[in-house]
Amino acid sequence: HIAGIVGSLLSTTATCTISGCTNEGNITYANGTESGGGSMANNRYCYTAGIVGHHSSKGEIINCTNSGIITNKLGTSQAVGIRVGGIVGNLIYANLTNCKNRGEVKDESTSPGGFVGGIAGLISTTKITLTDCDNTATVSAKFGSESRSTKVNRNTVYIGGIAGGSNSEIILNGCDNA
Repeated sequence: HIAGIVGSLLSTTATCTISGCTNEGNITYANGTESGGGSMANNRYCYTAGIVGHHSSKGEIINCTNSGIITNKLGTSQAVGIRVGGIVGNLIYANLTNCKNRGEVKDESTSPGGFVGGIAGLISTTKITLTDCDNTATVSAKFGSESRSTKVNRNTVYIGGIAGGSNSEIILNGCDNA
């Protein structure tokens, strides 16, 4: 997992709060090589984001901003789980408040499926609340020679201005995509 601030938070018992963080650097994950973090050449799950790649700890992400370009280029043979987000790639327990994404978020891979969102790639497992979060950047996915910037099905790729997808209850309060 790769991100501008924290690659992965994994504790289901500790409370982890990330507050007031800013990422201005471009983050790219491409076929086992990446800018901005450690080696992930054998990882089949690619969670890429401006602030936190994978957040599975209780807590909050508050007043964080990403303005870097977030790109996943991992190919089909390497990945089964693509999650790309301006703030967080894969979100399980934490709520988000007043988070802003200003950097383009894109999946340029040929992977068989994934989630791409301006704030969060995938929101999963528990009830999550996003309050006053906004995205003003382009969110897109490319498959072969086709580019899409709306929800598309290429063996199920989901794209959203706020969240690429959710498999749990999600509450959006005052969130904007422009």
